[in-house]
Amino acid sequence: MPTALGTPDDEDEPVGAILARMRRAQGLTGARLAAMVGMSQPKISRIERGKGLPDPHDIAAIARALGADETHTQALMDHAERLHDRMTDWRPTSVSLAD
Repeated sequence: MPTALGTPDDEDEPVGAILARMRRAQGLTGARLAAMVGMSQPKISRIERGKGLPDPHDIAAIARALGADETHTQALMDHAERLHDRMTDWRPTSVSLAD
């Protein structure tokens, strides 16, 4: 995949890192981006740092505000969902040893 704004360098690159790179390329602060999309600056920071699992709608709103077209926006949303699925695959299951 091309590494231009909005596309991951590799399949394991977090969506937040991509969005942060896009934001910095435009010279925007986290606070300015937050105001543009109607989110708090701490929320933008958490998304960019990969803290928690962001809502795909938040990813789309941020990507669009940063100038991503619909193809890139959808790719970012899909990438976020793949990484989310990969994380939940490792979630421990409840196993009872008492049988």
